[in-house]
Amino acid sequence: MIVNASVVVSVVVSLAAVPRTVRRRTEVPAEGRSVRAAVVGPECALIAVVLLIYLNQVLFTVYVVRMHGGDASFIARYLPDGWFALADGNPLVRWLAEHFPAPEVLAPSVLRVQAFLELPFVLLAFATVLRWLDRGLYRRVARSPLIRLAAASYTAVFCAAEWDLRNPYTIEDLAIRLVAAVVTPPLIAALAGREREESLPMSTSGLVLFGVSLWGLGHLVLVVYGVFDLERCALPDTLTLRHSR
Repeated sequence: MIVNASVVVSVVVSLAAVPRTVRRRTEVPAEGRSVRAAVVGPECALIAVVLLIYLNQVLFTVYVVRMHGGDASFIARYLPDGWFALADGNPLVRWLAEHFPAPEVLAPSVLRVQAFLELPFVLLAFATVLRWLDRGLYRRVARSPLIRLAAASYTAVFCAAEWDLRNPYTIEDLAIRLVAAVVTPPLIAALAGREREESLPMSTSGLVLFGVSLWGLGHLVLVVYGVFDLERCALPDTLTLRHSR
């Protein structure tokens, strides 16, 4: 019910707000009308988030190996099978687990870090596609109320899923997701505010490149959700993008 309501409300609000946002033009300073683009775009931020997701999965394995003897049942019993497939058979991960100086500080790697990173991941993926399509439109949307509405819509769905899969960390995860919903839109707006390159009409070759790039980004999203298990704490045992289940 919450998911369906979120979709309906999001569509209705977007239909009302998008036309005004698309028509609005943001003035660009004269010195910014060159071909120079922002130093840091949403693509760079998206790559950073993906690396953090991957790092968290490694540190989660380190935490379970050192603090729970490699047994993830302390949390796995609350969730469906396959949510906590460890890479503890990998020699690099095993070495890191054996030499990590203070494994107790890695406790937040159990569900909490994912709860914060999921919203930046999806919104930055959206912002990246929008920037590839039209830099000016990306700048206007990212600095409009639409990005906050998108954050609210996604967060409502994520929180509904959290509550449906209740566990000892659910309340903390809900609070963390609300924090992410507050801080992520301003960060994306700040990135877009540095954008100074005006969009040019997209050529046929540019449209083809956009389609290929969109295909590649779609596969990245599938890899993060399916292999690195953003919602879960699973990691390929060989660290070679092999599915862990």
